[in-house]
Amino acid sequence: MLRRLRAGEDPLDLSIEKWKDIVVYLQKIQSAKEFDESLEEGMRNCALCETFRDCKGCPIFEETGTSDCKNTSYYDFQAAWDKNDLVGMLSAAKRMLELLEKIKMKKLEEFLKSLEDESGKKLTNNDIAQLIEIDNFAQEHNLPELHEKVAKIIVSIEKTIPVEDVELKEGEAKKLSENIVIRKRKDNMIEIGW
Repeated sequence: MLRRLRAGEDPLDLSIEKWKDIVVYLQKIQSAKEFDESLEEGMRNCALCETFRDCKGCPIFEETGTSDCKNTSYYDFQAAWDKNDLVGMLSAAKRMLELLEKIKMKKLEEFLKSLEDESGKKLTNNDIAQLIEIDNFAQEHNLPELHEKVAKIIVSIEKTIPVEDVELKEGEAKKLSENIVIRKRKDNMIEIGW
């Protein structure tokens, strides 16, 4: 994971992935004694800790106002692990994942709000990449409202066609601008690409 961090991947995304892996692993084992310790090695396996060594600027610190992941379920996870309490570990890991996803959602909403506040501005390639990332997050977490918001922002900023006029048949694609194409999928979601 830290190799991927050094390659430029987002530390929050990597931390979300770490806790997803922990949750999935915990759901597969029968006893806390079977837990693979390499999945959770505290600071030694935390992209956020590696990036924000003194906690300043860490999204968890910004959310909770406390350092060292205090006021999170991280310590509940550790306590359950010490007691060989698989149910407690799973519960705490799910809460930790929920916290990280909540923080990610807030960051995504802040980015979307910044784009909405700059109406008339053309999207940069970085903006488009972030919007696609947000759209992927929305689809992965089954958040159609977030997906719809991304589509509306792209359409309103690109000033091509109103989102209400995006009537596509399944599999059909429509070019919104020089860089953006939308395609309606089987599940009625609109896929955004470039």
